Amino acid sequence: MYLNKDESSYWRSVRRKCKAWSGRDKLLLDLINGGGWLGASAEKSRLKHDLDETATRLILFDLISRTSSEKAAFDMSAATSLCTNLIRFLGSNLPSIALRTAYTDKFWDTEFTLQSSLDQVSAGTELLLLDLRQRPSATEQSEHMSKAEYLESAWKSFEESCDELLAQEMCESFDICSLAFAHHLLFGSMDNRQPEKKRPIPLHEAISFARRQNQNVSPEEALGLASDAQIADIAQRLAGRVCLG
Repeated sequence: MYLNKDESSYWRSVRRKCKAWSGRDKLLLDLINGGGWLGASAEKSRLKHDLDETATRLILFDLISRTSSEKAAFDMSAATSLCTNLIRFLGSNLPSIALRTAYTDKFWDTEFTLQSSLDQVSAGTELLLLDLRQRPSATEQSEHMSKAEYLESAWKSFEESCDELLAQEMCESFDICSLAFAHHLLFGSMDNRQPEKKRPIPLHEAISFARRQNQNVSPEEALGLASDAQIADIAQRLAGRVCLG
């Protein structure tokens, strides 16, 4: 957040009101101005990270530790350990679900990597990935296509959208959204028709319904499921595309 130079940012008002944060502010500024944050310098950064103004409870970390020589430095290990154990405790005592969207850290070992989501799944927490991108329909004739033809058509549209970003000197950095999209291609319905509007239902009811649907797949629906080879192929393509942008 310290790399967000917008003076009207919400985090700045929270800092002024928080005595503990204000007391560490000079040290944080010295570290940011001295060495930056994970390779990003304060002078060149265009980050817009901020706190959510609608949040009613916040747990904030300054991520500062001191080495044996008493030199201050950034260290995420304590914050990562607390987050991991808090999620594990809540997951073992309360019905829980993890929601994730947008992107992951790909160059640093933080709690924002994809590995943290894999750890949650391994611990028994349900994981839901959300796709924020507006995806075009693969084709209006998808009901007459084989699964292989459907995957090729949809993947072509996906690559075109990635190339459009590259042409504008940007990249498809929302790897979680891309992963959610790929999952839908492989395991979702090939019917592109717009569903009729129904009443909103709670998320837990939708998840329970989806589970029942997956456990009672008809022979016709089974024909629309991707094969192991198709899953491996899309996974390999997606990994390559994430590296390319």
